[in-house]
Amino acid sequence: MELLSWIFDDNRRIMKRGFRLLTLGWSDGTSFLPVDFGLLASAKTDKQLQEVNLAIDKRSCGGHRRREAVRKATDMAITMVKRALSRGLKADYILFDSWFSFLSVIDQIAGLGIHVIYHLKPMPRITYFYN
Repeated sequence: MELLSWIFDDNRRIMKRGFRLLTLGWSDGTSFLPVDFGLLASAKTDKQLQEVNLAIDKRSCGGHRRREAVRKATDMAITMVKRALSRGLKADYILFDSWFSFLSVIDQIAGLGIHVIYHLKPMPRITYFYN
Protein backbone atom coordinates (compact mmCIF):
# COMPACT_ATOMS: atom_id res chain seq x y z
CA MET A 1 0.00 0.00 0.00
CA GLU A 2 1.39 3.40 -0.96
CA LEU A 3 2.88 5.51 1.84
CA LEU A 4 2.44 2.74 4.41
CA SER A 5 4.77 3.86 7.20
CA TRP A 6 6.16 2.94 10.56
CA ILE A 7 4.11 4.88 13.11
CA PHE A 8 4.23 5.00 16.88
CA ASP A 9 1.23 3.54 18.70
CA ASP A 10 0.83 5.71 21.82
CA ASN A 11 -1.47 3.20 23.54
CA ARG A 12 0.80 0.19 23.24
CA ARG A 13 4.06 2.20 23.14
CA ILE A 14 5.37 0.31 20.08
CA MET A 15 6.12 1.02 16.42
CA LYS A 16 3.57 -0.40 13.96
CA ARG A 17 2.92 -0.35 10.23
CA GLY A 18 0.02 1.89 9.30
CA PHE A 19 -1.30 5.42 9.08
CA ARG A 20 -2.40 8.03 11.60
CA LEU A 21 -6.01 9.19 11.30
CA LEU A 22 -6.69 12.87 11.88
CA THR A 23 -10.42 13.64 12.17
CA LEU A 24 -12.22 16.98 12.33
CA GLY A 25 -15.71 16.70 13.74
CA TRP A 26 -18.64 18.79 14.89
CA SER A 27 -20.24 18.17 18.25
CA ASP A 28 -23.19 19.50 20.22
CA GLY A 29 -21.84 18.00 23.43
CA THR A 30 -23.71 14.74 22.96
CA SER A 31 -23.19 13.73 19.35
CA PHE A 32 -20.04 13.72 17.23
CA LEU A 33 -20.25 14.07 13.45
CA PRO A 34 -17.06 13.61 11.42
CA VAL A 35 -16.63 16.49 8.98
CA ASP A 36 -13.19 15.87 7.43
CA PHE A 37 -10.33 13.46 7.82
CA GLY A 38 -6.76 12.87 6.78
CA LEU A 39 -4.70 9.69 6.69
CA LEU A 40 -1.20 10.75 7.66
CA ALA A 41 1.95 8.86 6.76
CA SER A 42 5.53 9.58 7.62
CA ALA A 43 7.18 12.29 5.54
CA LYS A 44 10.54 10.58 6.11
CA THR A 45 11.24 8.21 3.24
CA ASP A 46 13.27 5.88 5.47
CA LYS A 47 10.11 5.24 7.55
CA GLN A 48 7.90 4.65 4.52
CA LEU A 49 7.47 0.99 3.60
CA GLN A 50 6.08 1.74 0.15
CA GLU A 51 6.82 4.75 -2.05
CA VAL A 52 4.26 6.78 -4.00
CA ASN A 53 3.38 5.57 -7.48
CA LEU A 54 4.71 8.40 -9.68
CA ALA A 55 2.38 7.39 -12.53
CA ILE A 56 -0.64 8.70 -10.58
CA ASP A 57 -1.86 12.11 -11.80
CA LYS A 58 -1.06 14.65 -9.05
CA ARG A 59 -4.16 16.67 -9.96
CA SER A 60 -6.52 13.81 -9.11
CA CYS A 61 -8.29 13.33 -5.78
CA GLY A 62 -5.84 10.54 -4.96
CA GLY A 63 -2.91 12.79 -5.82
CA HIS A 64 -4.18 15.44 -3.41
CA ARG A 65 -4.64 12.85 -0.64
CA ARG A 66 -1.10 11.56 -1.20
CA ARG A 67 0.31 15.09 -0.83
CA GLU A 68 -1.76 15.62 2.32
CA ALA A 69 -0.54 12.33 3.80
CA VAL A 70 3.03 13.56 4.18
CA ARG A 71 2.16 16.95 5.70
CA LYS A 72 2.63 17.76 9.37
CA ALA A 73 -0.46 17.05 11.48
CA THR A 74 -0.60 20.66 12.70
CA ASP A 75 -0.63 22.01 9.13
CA MET A 76 -3.23 19.45 8.10
CA ALA A 77 -5.47 20.38 11.04
CA ILE A 78 -5.46 24.05 10.02
CA THR A 79 -6.23 23.10 6.40
CA MET A 80 -9.13 20.93 7.53
CA VAL A 81 -10.62 23.75 9.64
CA LYS A 82 -10.32 26.21 6.73
CA ARG A 83 -11.93 23.68 4.40
CA ALA A 84 -14.86 23.16 6.77
CA LEU A 85 -15.40 26.91 7.21
CA SER A 86 -15.27 27.50 3.46
CA ARG A 87 -18.04 24.92 3.02
CA GLY A 88 -20.37 26.74 5.41
CA LEU A 89 -19.76 24.98 8.72
CA LYS A 90 -20.15 27.41 11.60
CA ALA A 91 -18.36 27.09 14.94
CA ASP A 92 -17.97 29.33 17.98
CA TYR A 93 -14.91 27.51 19.26
CA ILE A 94 -12.64 24.60 18.46
CA LEU A 95 -11.33 22.04 20.92
CA PHE A 96 -7.83 20.64 20.30
CA ASP A 97 -5.74 17.97 21.95
CA SER A 98 -2.41 18.87 23.51
CA TRP A 99 -0.59 17.61 20.40
CA PHE A 100 -1.73 20.78 18.63
CA SER A 101 -1.05 23.26 21.44
CA PHE A 102 1.54 25.35 19.65
CA LEU A 103 1.41 29.13 19.45
CA SER A 104 1.49 29.13 15.64
CA VAL A 105 -1.58 26.88 15.48
CA ILE A 106 -3.42 28.92 18.12
CA ASP A 107 -2.70 32.16 16.23
CA GLN A 108 -3.82 30.76 12.87
CA ILE A 109 -7.09 29.35 14.24
CA ALA A 110 -7.81 32.52 16.23
CA GLY A 111 -7.14 34.48 13.03
CA LEU A 112 -10.08 32.65 11.47
CA GLY A 113 -12.38 34.15 14.13
CA ILE A 114 -12.80 31.01 16.21
CA HIS A 115 -12.06 30.75 19.93
CA VAL A 116 -9.59 28.02 20.80
CA ILE A 117 -9.76 25.57 23.71
CA TYR A 118 -6.65 23.48 24.36
CA HIS A 119 -5.22 21.09 26.83
CA LEU A 120 -1.76 22.62 27.08
CA LYS A 121 1.14 20.28 27.42
CA PRO A 122 3.93 21.19 29.83
CA MET A 123 6.79 22.74 27.86
CA PRO A 124 9.52 24.27 30.02
CA ARG A 125 10.57 26.89 27.44
CA ILE A 126 7.09 28.18 26.64
CA THR A 127 4.91 30.28 28.94
CA TYR A 128 1.33 31.21 28.05
CA PHE A 129 -0.40 34.32 29.32
CA TYR A 130 -4.09 35.10 29.10
CA ASN A 131 -5.24 38.76 28.81
